[in-house]
Amino acid sequence: MKFSHILQDVLLNPKLCKLVPFLLHKYQKKEKGTMKEMLYIVPHDYCNDFYMNFWKLHESVHLDFGIDIRKMGHSGNTYELVPILGLMFSGILHGNDERITLKTDILIFVLSLIFTEGNHISVEVLTHKVQRQDMLTQAEHIYFEEAWKFITEDLVWEENLMYQQIPNSDPAQYEFVWGPRAPTETSKMKLLIHMAHLMKQIPGLTQNYMKRL
Repeated sequence: MKFSHILQDVLLNPKLCKLVPFLLHKYQKKEKGTMKEMLYIVPHDYCNDFYMNFWKLHESVHLDFGIDIRKMGHSGNTYELVPILGLMFSGILHGNDERITLKTDILIFVLSLIFTEGNHISVEVLTHKVQRQDMLTQAEHIYFEEAWKFITEDLVWEENLMYQQIPNSDPAQYEFVWGPRAPTETSKMKLLIHMAHLMKQIPGLTQNYMKRL
């Protein structure tokens, strides 16, 4: 998965990019962040411009990391960071000390693949796509074994995914489908709109996709 153009702009901005690891840390610790903290991180001469560019930061972590920055209270000075699309699976999967991948991002990635493949995906196809996509490259490289264990064990155990035999397959072959928990937290329509935003497209619901909703 590639960076969105918005996140590329944020990361190339030497003043704004410092806030990305700050927000990821807050998300990991399940802590709230304040505007005061963010303004303390950026240079003083950038404070006025920061208010104008805050939407870029908000949009980038929303699209690329699956995190929603929500205002709390009427003052709007405190923010909570929560998984997008109604998903409750939060946390971070560590590849090593410097590279991280959000668990929500992996879940969205797999749910999206299942949806676009016709509401089911074989183990072989999923393995190939995970390896080919380098499992969410904002982390550059995360050990495939760790990501695969998270997908096939944790997400199945939490009923976000179901692992089942492909009907009438002989010898037996297996596939993944959405688990019973996934549609209670999000919907295929929300996922499609998110995918469309990520690809910089207006959600055009083709007949092919509509049949899968």
